[in-house]
Amino acid sequence: MTWSVAVAAEGLIGQVGASIVLTDAQVAHVTREVSDGASARAFVAGLAGAESFQVSAQPLLSDLRFAQSLVRAVLVLAAFPTDGSEPDLKDIASQFEWSESSTHRYVVTWAALGVLEQNPRTHKYRRTVDR
Repeated sequence: MTWSVAVAAEGLIGQVGASIVLTDAQVAHVTREVSDGASARAFVAGLAGAESFQVSAQPLLSDLRFAQSLVRAVLVLAAFPTDGSEPDLKDIASQFEWSESSTHRYVVTWAALGVLEQNPRTHKYRRTVDR
């Protein structure tokens, strides 16, 4: 999907117009840049011990007192290493024995929030690096 934005401005020779076409990825990038993603990234920084978090979170998935979708979302996020490497989505899905489509929905949601980013060359995701 592409987004088209019409821009009009008054110039020396009258009104000047232009059209800018952006892809979904470009719109998401601009949205992340202008939003305050710092708080979400600060939360993610606390997930450095992913293995211990996964061990403590797994029992919550079978306890109906807890929001399983929230636990799943954080488990997916914790599966992304802090070193910037790009794990394979199917490996993450098989690690938790979930479908790839469900896992992908969590990943793209984290990307929309600016916590994960997609490498345009490999199309894989990684934790967002502060620039």
